Amino acid sequence: MRLGGRLAGAIEVLADIETRKRPVADALKDWGLAHRFAGSGDRATIGNIVYDALRMKLSHAYLMDSDSATALGHAVMFRQWGVSP
Repeated sequence: MRLGGRLAGAIEVLADIETRKRPVADALKDWGLAHRFAGSGDRATIGNIVYDALRMKLSHAYLMDSDSATALGHAVMFRQWGVSP
């Protein structure tokens, strides 16, 4: 899975956490069970993106002018991981 797919997976998990108000570990586990094709490295990277987004959620939301799952996922990639758009 490439970085775009990993980001899409993290956005799905972040949206699930936001809409269903559930623990992060449960949302990540359910995503992994539903997407069996994802390897352990993919699941680890998706978890890192999710935890990084939640760790700096207020800062990312302020700078991205949105607290949506998509904005948070992209903010992690651009601000923390140094990926250029």
